[in-house]
Amino acid sequence: MEVNVSASKLQNSSFSMYEEQEGILTRKKSINVGLGVPSVNCDNIASGYKIQDATLLRDCIASAAICSFCRKSQSTLQLFQRDYQREGLAECLFLRCSNCHHETELKTSKRLGGVGGGAHEVNRRSVLASQKLGQAGLADFCARMNFCPPVTKKSYNDHLIQIEKAAVEHARTQMQDAAGRLSDLTKINILTALKMKMEPKWLK
Repeated sequence: MEVNVSASKLQNSSFSMYEEQEGILTRKKSINVGLGVPSVNCDNIASGYKIQDATLLRDCIASAAICSFCRKSQSTLQLFQRDYQREGLAECLFLRCSNCHHETELKTSKRLGGVGGGAHEVNRRSVLASQKLGQAGLADFCARMNFCPPVTKKSYNDHLIQIEKAAVEHARTQMQDAAGRLSDLTKINILTALKMKMEPKWLK
């Protein structure tokens, strides 16, 4: 199933409400508020999705952080994953203290809302970005990049259905807005014409 609609429209219709509710500062919004071209020495709060080597992330956390539960200086936080709880590209990671073994969940993707929390955003975006590749092409890309496997074929098609619904709703909203603007313009033109017709000739 291939949706004949631009990616930008799908992006807006699928995620604009979610991003507004969550207060996410997208790259486009950053440009609009003058933050699109940061200075060379400017540090920015990390946002969006990153391609991150888990080994480097694990080593960084282990060397820079201690457990907030036991607060032992000799403790280190070790990064683990539960493959049986993974949902497509949304992995189940957690930090485990080497001293007290307390575990802290480390989510890799937010949910879009809905029944059971809704789909993971990373899975919806991956389907949106790979419509021309298909699920098999997406799986091949993930394998070559040493990512975890993407959503199954069935889930991929379910995401496509939701994207198509969002695209149709976006198009319907655009058409309604255009019809409203046209109606307002027509009313203004009619009132202007009536006003001119009712004016005395010596005022014209």
